[in-house]
Amino acid sequence: MLQCSRLSFTYEGASQPSLQEVSCRMGQGQLTVITGPSGCGKTTLSRVINGLIPELYEGKLEGECLIGGEPTTARPIYRLSEQVGSVFQNPKTQFFTTDVRSELAFPLENTGVQPEAIRERIDQVADLFGIGPLMDRDIFSLSGGEKQMIAIASSCMMDPQILVLDEPSGNLDVEAVASLAQILGRLKDRGLTMVLIEHRLYYLDGLADDFLVMEDGRLAEHLTPAAMRGLDGPSRQAMGLRALNLDATENASAPARVTTEKTPDLLRVRNLTYAYHHDQDPALDVDDLTLSSDDITGIIGRNGAGKSTFASVLTGLLKPGDRSEISLNGTRQTSRERVEDSYMVFQDVNYQLFSETVEGEMLLGARRTDLFEEVARKLDLERLLGRHPNTLSGGEKQRVAIAAAILSGKRLVVLDEPTSGLDLLHMNQVTGMIRYMRSLGVMVIVISHDQEFLAQTCQRFITFRQGRPVRDSRKLGNLLQAL
Repeated sequence: MLQCSRLSFTYEGASQPSLQEVSCRMGQGQLTVITGPSGCGKTTLSRVINGLIPELYEGKLEGECLIGGEPTTARPIYRLSEQVGSVFQNPKTQFFTTDVRSELAFPLENTGVQPEAIRERIDQVADLFGIGPLMDRDIFSLSGGEKQMIAIASSCMMDPQILVLDEPSGNLDVEAVASLAQILGRLKDRGLTMVLIEHRLYYLDGLADDFLVMEDGRLAEHLTPAAMRGLDGPSRQAMGLRALNLDATENASAPARVTTEKTPDLLRVRNLTYAYHHDQDPALDVDDLTLSSDDITGIIGRNGAGKSTFASVLTGLLKPGDRSEISLNGTRQTSRERVEDSYMVFQDVNYQLFSETVEGEMLLGARRTDLFEEVARKLDLERLLGRHPNTLSGGEKQRVAIAAAILSGKRLVVLDEPTSGLDLLHMNQVTGMIRYMRSLGVMVIVISHDQEFLAQTCQRFITFRQGRPVRDSRKLGNLLQAL
């Protein structure tokens, strides 16, 4: 079905190739996982498979990629896309319309399919993905996870033979990841060939047929599922791979609760409510909750449970209901004071990168410039200081935003999905920097669906459901069961 032979590619203006003589085969109905450290060539390989290279990305391409014996370069990309569906890391980059039904219809409308056939196909795909309740929703009103599911469904509308997915679990909560795994299983049973670029591997155990591990543009390892499961911890970490079995990592390296001579900051909220529209039920309803800077607190819950709304209220980005009280160490805070005392790293960091260079971004509004060199080194940003933030990968941008948060000198830092798109090395770096922030006396709150990351980073876990905290525990446990 799909064969790559000695593929090499060097982006125009680059001094080093991003792919170096990569060869692999993928049969019909096979699910192949491409993994490895950030910058190893995973996304570049996917761009060759779906035709974005050389159609949209210029450079020197050598070797060949064959689909059904025909080179991907032998047909224009609009024809290749009928055979190869693509799901990008950021689903918003591939939406063309504003509502879900129109988005699903768009690929078929664009190729002249009759309206009746389009409606029939929409019903089939909606049933397959379980997205019937979302069909008449505005796309931009959906949660990040719901947008990701719509992007995957849309890519299947043309009934492709091959589906290429770049970090499909990146914006999904634990329940949605379990649903994704079920959907991938159904697509596989139908004979669809799938290529998944992933750092998070646990949900693919039992689904994947092959694991291709890349390093510096080369295919470093080709592992069977049995060989992947057989890797011990040190070997897996040496290869830069996330865990395939979360049970083996649960609380293995979780930090102890830190207490110091300094009196911890206590942030208390009472009667906290927030509604996005006055005629709707509140998206947030918290009776009484106290957070301590002695803990790194993980906020967990399904997509749409109110986690990001809670964070936005705490940091002054949203104004809560009139009866709401938010106090720091017993003193009630205004919205302005919350803005001055807190920093939020968004899930989509593109909304908060403003400077012309990474160095300028890190220093923008910084109060702790004395920590600049140490933070740049610990977050592996030294070689990127002169780069424009928009030229960085998603994981690199994430680390820049975290660096800016540390240097801001704020008392409260909230990180919304800080490990989205991060490999094992950089996930561990983020954990280290969060612990570092805590050592500086900063209160750190982490919103995440990443169970592996949560287990090694946080000491306290608060579960939200329908805008309310429903569980407060010192143990993460099985995250899916907790939700």
